[in-house]
Amino acid sequence: MEVSYQRSASRSYMILSGEEGEGGYEQEMLRQNSVRLLLSFYMVELDRGMQVWYDITGLRSLKDIVRTEGVTIENLYMAVSSIARGFSLLSQYLIRDENILMDPGAVYFDREDKPNVRLCYCPLLHESPASQLLKFFEFYMDQVDDARDQVARLVYRLYEMCRNPVTIDELAETIRKEMETADPVDMMPSTERMISIREEEQGQAKPIQNDVIKDETPADPPVSKKRVDKPSLSDKLKGLLMDKFPGITRLLKKERGSREEKKEAFDIADDFVFDPDTELRQKTVFMRKADAAVEQKEAKDHFEGLLVYEGKGTENNYQIQTRRFRIGSQEGENDAVLHSAVVSRHHAVITREDGDFYIEDLNSTNGTYLNGELLSYNKRQRLNRMDRIVFADVAYHIV
Repeated sequence: MEVSYQRSASRSYMILSGEEGEGGYEQEMLRQNSVRLLLSFYMVELDRGMQVWYDITGLRSLKDIVRTEGVTIENLYMAVSSIARGFSLLSQYLIRDENILMDPGAVYFDREDKPNVRLCYCPLLHESPASQLLKFFEFYMDQVDDARDQVARLVYRLYEMCRNPVTIDELAETIRKEMETADPVDMMPSTERMISIREEEQGQAKPIQNDVIKDETPADPPVSKKRVDKPSLSDKLKGLLMDKFPGITRLLKKERGSREEKKEAFDIADDFVFDPDTELRQKTVFMRKADAAVEQKEAKDHFEGLLVYEGKGTENNYQIQTRRFRIGSQEGENDAVLHSAVVSRHHAVITREDGDFYIEDLNSTNGTYLNGELLSYNKRQRLNRMDRIVFADVAYHIV
């Protein structure tokens, strides 16, 4: 089974492609009834297999939540308990648990209300529930911060439980009991938690104000002043000559002034003296186009990762200083906080790898545009210097 994503200006879709399974009654029931707990979908028959299109507009995947917030006991319990509650409600419609995908990328939540889970009913052939649970916690093991010892141990224990027959309700109960003795840091509210994560990453981004320019002009060096309270012997002699021989003094001043004028007029000649007898041994070097690898390296070295605001509103410029730089409207949970009403709470993310920058839309409601092209969800695009990025209606370029 293959997963892809596609979006238009107003809708966003997750597309599963593969071989049709044995849906029977369930598919017919879902065609006639709308179950709010499930992602709305429609099926398209292909020459070989089938495609299922799921509407994920305005939703946020569990995968994105964990990648943004990190692994905490709070969001771990939210995920597992939401799936368990969903299974219980779906049983009323006689929908089997094994036809629900538990991949973190296929479990969605409302952006404004996380407990409102949206599960993915899959009519295609896919892995068994036991295999899905193992991969579910493998994802958490990859994402967990080893420095949070209690959370890491809990994730590993849940993974070990999944190696034997276990129900999703038993996993949820295990997490609930752990919450009773959890460290306050692991139960921290999301806003404080994100601030803590950014501090750990050593480089919380600070907005660069557009209207404040710091004067970096160095101060003039101190000028040493000559003492004038006590004349020197040479000054006394000069004064005596001026008194005794005023005519000679005027002549000397006139010659000195003439020499200074000549020197000022031809001052450039004093900087370079060419000796015709000197042999020029250095050969002429012709300019040539630099190698592509050299040009690429120079461009990377000059890539500052600075987001420069193009509008005239209240937004700031931002320096990308963290490995994962988050953009959105939610205070405390983003590195760049944008104030437009049409920017999503968690809109996009820019990652830095080996000096290169990549942008990814987080299934935002109004989209992210790179040089006029609407980005698909879950697809990273490499950034180049001076690329124009528009988050909904807020425009930046990157240098």
